[in-house]
Amino acid sequence: MKLQAEWTNNCSGKQDYDAELVTLSTRYWPSQYSQTFRHPDKIITDHPSAHVGIYLYEESDPLIATEFYADTEAGVKCKVEEWAQAQFERIERVIRAEFAAGAEEG
Repeated sequence: MKLQAEWTNNCSGKQDYDAELVTLSTRYWPSQYSQTFRHPDKIITDHPSAHVGIYLYEESDPLIATEFYADTEAGVKCKVEEWAQAQFERIERVIRAEFAAGAEEG
């Protein structure tokens, strides 16, 4: 994985060198555009749905991805938000643990 950062002008001669490390990408579909989901015991259609993934940089393959469906838009969005928060907390724990271990070594 190559760092995707570039220098950009800020102001008064200052410059920034920034990159996004983790990206959350979600696509929500109202019921009329519903995607077909294969639930363990049935196929689900005609429900609001969403596909959500977490990516490093701008890679095309997600670190983790899942799909949600519910009877309402609010239900789908609630599931997405809860899942995304849990995954970001998981990623944060891993990153903090790695840097804490490095601080102890170095």
